Amino acid sequence: MNPFYASLWLVPGYLLGSIAATFGGRLADRSDARVIASIGLTLQAVAYVLYDTLLTLATPFYYITMISSISGIGAGMFFAANGKMVMFEVPRGGMYGIASGGTNRTIGNIGILLSFIIAIVVSSMAIPRSIAFQIFVGSSTLTPSLMAPFINSLHLAFRVSLVLIAVAIATSWSRTRVPMTQQKKIVNKP
Repeated sequence: MNPFYASLWLVPGYLLGSIAATFGGRLADRSDARVIASIGLTLQAVAYVLYDTLLTLATPFYYITMISSISGIGAGMFFAANGKMVMFEVPRGGMYGIASGGTNRTIGNIGILLSFIIAIVVSSMAIPRSIAFQIFVGSSTLTPSLMAPFINSLHLAFRVSLVLIAVAIATSWSRTRVPMTQQKKIVNKP
């Protein structure tokens, strides 16, 4: 399957993630954002476990769509609630624009970039160097002979990612709970 058609199987996950971000933000405004963010991270961890256990050369494409949807919903919930928690920490009269646009989004972009770097480095370490170059540098197309080593290398990347997301879940749960009265003052502010 070419990259365009392969990517279409991932679109439902991104759409559901967009919808989940809206509802996740609303839930974070009405309840403890720390819990919503942690639930989102837990859904992403479930997706990594499913990818690690179900991804083979014979995995049906709809499995990938279902797992991607779980990951997308988790990401949407996490990013919405995490954004609220970050903004709550900005002092009143502070620089909300710098905090949300500059710092929060920059750190988010760095995190996404680092996740790709970690996945590629870990995956490429799990296979012979010549195969890693063929797969990741694009010196050849992804032929059937390269598919098995590529999928095997992804399993290691999923496991490392699972460890990192477990740390993120623990960190998220350990945040200070924002009292509802303080949350309402911020939410109801014009």
